[in-house]
Amino acid sequence: SDGSETSPKDITSLAMGESSGEYLRRMAEERAASDGTESPTERQNVKNRVHVVEGTDDAGGYDRLLDFGEKGTFVNNKPLSEMTVGEAADFGQSEEYRNYSRDVLGRGPDDLPSTPMGKYQIVGNTLADLIKRGIVDANAPFNAETQEKLGDYLIDNRGYNKYLAGDMSREQFEKNLGKEFQGIQVQGLGDTS
Repeated sequence: SDGSETSPKDITSLAMGESSGEYLRRMAEERAASDGTESPTERQNVKNRVHVVEGTDDAGGYDRLLDFGEKGTFVNNKPLSEMTVGEAADFGQSEEYRNYSRDVLGRGPDDLPSTPMGKYQIVGNTLADLIKRGIVDANAPFNAETQEKLGDYLIDNRGYNKYLAGDMSREQFEKNLGKEFQGIQVQGLGDTS
């Protein structure tokens, strides 16, 4: 790499006949239009880190259950991505999944279970609360699109915009994210630039 910041899109534009003057003018306009708060890449990098540390960065991530339960104990269940949000919340709060979680985690019957589901490993009680508060409709499909929107909400809810604006330190943002995503608590946010 020569260290330049010219993207493949920019190279293609130049190769397709955009003059260097037009290119520089377009880049200046894009920079002026940006308020410097967020690039789509930055948000996606945070989300990608969550996927990695939560173990959902593969093709099956949207259907992921604790300890790959979707491939074992719950292999005959409807996949999460084919459920409605309400069905997923009900499953996440079911005694069957709660007891499975206690067994996997070595917790006793009086201990709190952990019932993570999907790409962002949202636990059943959290999903039910998001429905109750009107953040997501119980009848919405719990598909990739909905899970991505919920991931955005959960990340935003932990201070993403404050972090971007400089009103929250990276360390505090990471600590807040760790309250939502156990993988971040254990492995950290890492490099998201």
